[in-house]
Amino acid sequence: MLKLTILNGSRDDIAHWVDIGKADLGVLFQGEQLCERLEFFTIDSFHQSLIVSVDHPLADIPVPNISQLNEYRQLVICDLQTASKPISANCWHVDSYYYMTSLVTRGLGWALVPEHIAGSQWYSGEIKELSTYHIPESLLIEMGLVKRRDKGAGNIMNWMFAELEAMFLEAKKNKN
Repeated sequence: MLKLTILNGSRDDIAHWVDIGKADLGVLFQGEQLCERLEFFTIDSFHQSLIVSVDHPLADIPVPNISQLNEYRQLVICDLQTASKPISANCWHVDSYYYMTSLVTRGLGWALVPEHIAGSQWYSGEIKELSTYHIPESLLIEMGLVKRRDKGAGNIMNWMFAELEAMFLEAKKNKN
């Protein structure tokens, strides 16, 4: 009997919708600090994978160094207010890991995306994962739930927390 509306947006969109009350709960990747009215609960973390198109010149370099990466455009995740720090000076900002991966399949650059996206069947045969050995930044991304601090967590909210946590745990178990 639960009425549920699912909205899709960037990290900043989701945080904003929860902040203004358009959404009670958000699922997002942790990035920059959220406003003090919101609280974040980690439910999982993902490693990032370095991906290129199978036809990209970097595809022939299994362990690219930073200067080799800098020769080509990097696609970097961003929102309207926050952006990940690029490695390459030649970069484009994109607000969706899925759209970013689609651009990679078209040979428009290389990107760091969550490993579950890089391993998705949607992109099978179109992208190649390369080693991240030379990338100095942390390649771990936290995913979690965000809600307003001034809103209680009743039975339904607690049930949703538990169900989402269980879904991510099951997905991780099936991957291994």
